[in-house]
Formats: sequence, C-alpha cells, structure tokens
Amino acid sequence: ACSQLWREICKVFEFGLLFEPAMSDGSMVSTRKGTGTFVLRVEGRAAHAGRNFSVGRNAIVHAAGHVRDPHGLNGQRENVTVNIGRIRGGDAGNVVPDIAIIRANVRVADREDQNWLEAQVQRLVQQYDTPDAGYRVMMEGGIHSPPKLLDPITQQWMHWVEEEASHLGQATRWTPSVGASDGNKLHALVLSNIDTFGPDGDALHSDQEWVDLASLPRKASLVLRLMARY
Repeated sequence: ACSQLWREICKVFEFGLLFEPAMSDGSMVSTRKGTGTFVLRVEGRAAHAGRNFSVGRNAIVHAAGHVRDPHGLNGQRENVTVNIGRIRGGDAGNVVPDIAIIRANVRVADREDQNWLEAQVQRLVQQYDTPDAGYRVMMEGGIHSPPKLLDPITQQWMHWVEEEASHLGQATRWTPSVGASDGNKLHALVLSNIDTFGPDGDALHSDQEWVDLASLPRKASLVLRLMARY
C-alpha cells in the first residue's frame, strides 16, 4: 500500500521537500546510502533431544554459518556493510529446533554495490540450502530503499537552497549520509528531492534523541522562501 502511494505521488509532483531531521551541526544531506533487510529462514527437523536426537536437524546450528558468512562480506567492498541484527529460533530446551530466522540490515552506496551484495547473499542461500541433508534455506526481503544519488534537478535545487539561505543569513552545508529516508524511495521512483528540511538534531531512535528548537523557525523560513521562489 505504501509503495503504491509513492507511485501516485511521483506522477503528480515535480520535486520533493521532505522533513527528515538535519545533521547535528545543521548540515543538510546530499546523498544517502541504500539500505534494506534480508531475512533468512532456515528450516531443519524437530525431534526430541533425548529419544530421537539423531533424527533431528538443528536449524540453529545450521544457521550459525549464515551468521558468520554474511558478516564476512564486511570489508570486501568499501561502501558495503552487513549487520546481523537478530537471530531467533528454538523453543523448549529438550527439542531439536526446526526453525531459525536471521535478520540482517545492509547498507550500499550505489547500484553496483547493491547488485554485488544481492548476488553474494543469494550465493550463500544456495550454498546452505541442502534438502538432501534435511535443511532448507529461503530468503525474503532485500534492498527496500535504494541509494539516493545526485541528479541535475537535485543539484539545481541545492543551489536554490544555498541562495535562499544566504538571503536569510543562514550558512548551508551539505554532507553525505549512511542512513536512508523516504527520499531514497522517491528518488528510486524518479522524483528528485531534498529530504532534510526538518530541525537539527541527533541520536535518532534512542532515549538520548534531541532536537535544536531554535532550528525550527530557521528551517520554516527557508522552506517558505523556496516555495515562494518556485
């Protein structure tokens, strides 16, 4: 439903101003890495850990390789990271677990990185999917927010932001970000955008998150000037 909404938006708008928070020093974001979550489902065979132990196929043990090998992709390409964020499986201690779920968050800088990473993950899935030995491995998810790169339209708007900010006595700084936003999704659907018209702040998604209230009227004034100019 959300992806359909984005497609409808992209058909009727020419450019996007999104209100993600700016960086802690007030810098606005120029480019963003792409991100996504790969979910690997490992299926084995349940059995009683005493009476039928040898019949079972331990999905957690089989999944252990999937924890080690995707992590080993880190460092192979400069702008690719893989974070094993969660592994879940098993229930009672006296039962051989038949299910293990691995969730990995990934970051990529461009389409080349994305293609490489997807191929590597698919290779690992095929390597560990061994039905003859009693194990199945399936992959879900993927890159849901592709990399957000600069295009000529965005560069023009960045220039206008700098001009209008200068009229207000505001300095404009740009910085790349390793985090993703809805701007990534719109960019992938060919709607150029600048996505940090929100307040300055930091420590997002933690109990230490903070916002610079004084930045709110500054950003509001800048947005009004841009809308008037457009």
